[in-house]
Amino acid sequence: MSYFIRSCKSHLLVLGYSTVSANTSDRTTSLFTQDPFLEVARGQPAWICGAFSTVVYGFASTKLKTIRAPLFVGFLILTGGVVGLATIQPGDSTSAIIFAGLFGVGFGAPLALIIAGVQLSTPFHLIATATALTTSTRAVSAAMFTAIYSAVINGRITKYVPSYVAEAAVRAGLPMTSVSAFVGALASNNATALPQIPGVTPVVIGAGVNALKQAFADGIRAVFMIAAPFGAVACIACFFLGDMKNVMNYHVDAPMEDLHAKHHHGEETSKV
Repeated sequence: MSYFIRSCKSHLLVLGYSTVSANTSDRTTSLFTQDPFLEVARGQPAWICGAFSTVVYGFASTKLKTIRAPLFVGFLILTGGVVGLATIQPGDSTSAIIFAGLFGVGFGAPLALIIAGVQLSTPFHLIATATALTTSTRAVSAAMFTAIYSAVINGRITKYVPSYVAEAAVRAGLPMTSVSAFVGALASNNATALPQIPGVTPVVIGAGVNALKQAFADGIRAVFMIAAPFGAVACIACFFLGDMKNVMNYHVDAPMEDLHAKHHHGEETSKV
């Protein structure tokens, strides 16, 4: 059982990693909209689909008396959603929402089944401790990989933005002497300074904005490219989970009340 619990914790580590990848709001604000309401609304499909899918995975797990197959399906769908999010380009607004929803459909499986697996494989007097430890594993992984994601995104954005914008602006006719000022003004979203830069035209600004969006798309893409292999590993690890049929039997190991059958006086008299 300890092996099973360790396997579940490793799956939760992947779940925390993938959760952070799906929460990349930088993509929404950089590519699609800066409206706070729309930004939040675009993040809901993943969690709404995840909430409804937990019911489906729970029902399937109960009928099959195993968490192995439903968990594999969930991680497979989750990985597919992450791979889809890795392909998003600046104009793929609808696709980003669809792939986020696909991620949510897969997210429901580990969210519900891993906790169930840990509790079913733990002695009843340690259920609270095992549940808390399992939940904290996801929180720790999310915190740890948030720092990794931030470092990756910042490093790629710092590299891509000057390169992409400068190349696009020069191709659109911007003089080389104005490139650094144009890149700085565009990257800082300084709309007042842009028209005052020598050689800047609406065509140059349009080319620079498109290049800026592409730089952010390629920079943030790395987050999902990193997460996808972890999801694939989780799919493979599902086959090494133990069999749960013996414990998925509705038996209550530690009932809150010790109930006994009541015997009526008439029944006792008739027995005598």
